[in-house]
Amino acid sequence: MKTSIVTTLRNADATLDYFIAYHLSIGFDHLFLFFDDPDDPGFARYEHNPAITVRRHDASLRRQWLRTRAASDYYVFADREVMARQVMNVDLALQMAQDAGIDWLLHIDADELFYTPNQSVSEHFTDLASQGICVARYLNHEAIPETDRIQNFFAEVSLFKRNRETLTQRQVNWLKSNLTKQTPYFSFYKNGKAAAVVSPNTYPDGVHEFESVKMPTLLTNGPYILHFPCCGFDHFLDKYRTLGWFPDRWFECGKAIEQIIPVHSWSRDVVQTGDMERIKAFYNQLFIHRFEHLKEAALQAGVFVRIKLPSLGQLSPAQPTEIVTVL
Repeated sequence: MKTSIVTTLRNADATLDYFIAYHLSIGFDHLFLFFDDPDDPGFARYEHNPAITVRRHDASLRRQWLRTRAASDYYVFADREVMARQVMNVDLALQMAQDAGIDWLLHIDADELFYTPNQSVSEHFTDLASQGICVARYLNHEAIPETDRIQNFFAEVSLFKRNRETLTQRQVNWLKSNLTKQTPYFSFYKNGKAAAVVSPNTYPDGVHEFESVKMPTLLTNGPYILHFPCCGFDHFLDKYRTLGWFPDRWFECGKAIEQIIPVHSWSRDVVQTGDMERIKAFYNQLFIHRFEHLKEAALQAGVFVRIKLPSLGQLSPAQPTEIVTVL
């Protein structure tokens, strides 16, 4: 059972070594890394690692996007929607994984980790295959930074908001009683990420799902995706400076972003002001201070959870599986 991960990344140099070492150490066989910035220093660092396929965002990659199944819907948005580039990269990774004889592909971002404390990666995906599952959807827990000065958030952040779908009714009631309605419980997405069987019948369905011959199976009891969004002021500022101004609707249609993930729109707007004092106050209030008074009670109620991950030096080295891919 060969397993792999695909991610599209930018400005991840402070955490990339951990992301790679962690996932190889827990048993993933191969990583497909698409560097959205063609000059990213991580590209050269991992270019010759046999356990990693690296691609940079250049003219060659854009030509390959045109040959993907996703291109008809997404290529027109490639210059202004990072999610369009992500979906086409996933479609390319599916092709490369199929050519390499890989069985499963997980799509996550570079600020996320696959967390499976009760099974090895191989055991988990073997179990899914034995049940005839083609697409597995994993719920995400969202990290809470407890300081604004963070470099490697994977090793430095340990406090998480549990996904609402994993809570008991009693815990949901506690949440309703203790959180104000002005801001959402999760700052960003809450609908999880997915892994799929690698086959010609598997397609990326946006950035959170896959489409295959069977409907996705939601795994409410784990494994989970640990999401570390904007953990540390510098990471927050880099993200929204890089994104710059973006439209109020993804792909120029559907609901306004502010109706779905309001924090995303608010963050764009405050960073666009260029007022550092205002930006810093916004960050500290929204990402750090609003949970401080609830932290201990939420942990006791089981709504928050502490997950302490190993340091980079504690991760056991994995033996890479050499995978040759040609496109």
